[in-house]
Amino acid sequence: MFYLCTNGRPFNGTLRLDGSKHGFAHVLSVALLSERIRMKNVPDNLDAQVLRTVIEQAYKHCRYDPEEKTLDCKEKDGKARIVIEEKLLASSRSIFGLLPGLLSTAKEVVLLGNPTGCEIGSRPTEWYLKILRDFGVTVTLDGPNTIMAWETPRAANIDFEYPTMTGTVIALAAAAKAPGQSTLRNCSVEPSCDEMCAFLKEHGIRLDGNLPELRISGARLNETEWAVSSDRVHAVTYLTAGLLSKGTVTVIGERDLNIPEFVAFLKEIGVEVRDKKSRITVRYPDVGLRAQPKIDAGSEPKFSSDWVTFAALLMAAHSKKGGIISDDVFTKRFQFSERLNAFGLDNIKTEAMHLNGRDAVVASIGAGVGRIQSGNFGSCPDIRGSATLALASILANGPCTVESSFQIRRGYSNLGRDLEEISQGNIICRTELDATRQMKSLN
Repeated sequence: MFYLCTNGRPFNGTLRLDGSKHGFAHVLSVALLSERIRMKNVPDNLDAQVLRTVIEQAYKHCRYDPEEKTLDCKEKDGKARIVIEEKLLASSRSIFGLLPGLLSTAKEVVLLGNPTGCEIGSRPTEWYLKILRDFGVTVTLDGPNTIMAWETPRAANIDFEYPTMTGTVIALAAAAKAPGQSTLRNCSVEPSCDEMCAFLKEHGIRLDGNLPELRISGARLNETEWAVSSDRVHAVTYLTAGLLSKGTVTVIGERDLNIPEFVAFLKEIGVEVRDKKSRITVRYPDVGLRAQPKIDAGSEPKFSSDWVTFAALLMAAHSKKGGIISDDVFTKRFQFSERLNAFGLDNIKTEAMHLNGRDAVVASIGAGVGRIQSGNFGSCPDIRGSATLALASILANGPCTVESSFQIRRGYSNLGRDLEEISQGNIICRTELDATRQMKSLN
């Protein structure tokens, strides 16, 4: 359970961001092909903890230092069989990306269920298994279990119907291992996928072209080292929190934060923004939020679906004119708003549509409601929706609760601590179950 109480004063703080959830998961997918991994700026959210637990089966020695935020894995174990339990699978969909690396280590990998994460709409798994088959993986379905082996890796030509991020991660990792040249088309251009490409180039893998289309020549990886980029969704989260409080907040990353579409949205509605790429400051304008933006969200380079809930809450709270947001990736992205209707945030109306040849959801957002009532906001089965419920507490007239902190911990090492830091003591946050206890319950 997540508790939050604010005194209603503006936030005026600065925060150095954690390592990226996506960046860590996706770079780890290709680093896992190597004999030794050294990584810096590794996040400690629950999703990252699950991935670290999984790869412990691939190496004889794995050590994570929570103070230094470093990960060091060495000496491939060479197990005949790696089995991933249902409890781990239920906590991270990012496990899909690890499969090529795990299959390059063990003769057989067994999933006792399907990797899952957020419940935000249709997320089919068959197309991921098809990618693996295209690279030579044999896949056997045995009831709820999936049994895989990769005796003869081969190059493949993959042409994605839609630029799926998880599919791109799997294909990049498999292509880096498979002998010969693979061609990938219509890939995701999400920055964490670009980070994977930068990692591969730095470690001697030949890549011709750039995302969304490139050719990869597979080769052996020995020792690898990488500093994970900072979390872009965290940047959006804390900038939004500052603006909800009508304050001034700065976020700092290790490298460029790569959120130009979100920055453009903020400028459109009148927010004062200083964007120095790796350091972004926002200030709530004296005249309030104006304009009536129409956001077409989805797979990047469009406005990222991961930012939709934060943009919607900001407009629903403070915009003088509201706006419209469509999302053609996740049709349940706005379920967080249903939890807030009874507390006074009842100006987000959604409608299912068919856009761009895909199922989509369109949200019409009315003029901002300002403050809302405090209370128990319930829970939301996805990371972004749960974090948005927590941020809604900033608008409340008293203590608020998000019933389950599980999804929040999947995406944030310590959301409460970070909110307290940017508020400079104007907010109090508590989490009932810490991440260490959660991991013990998964093992």
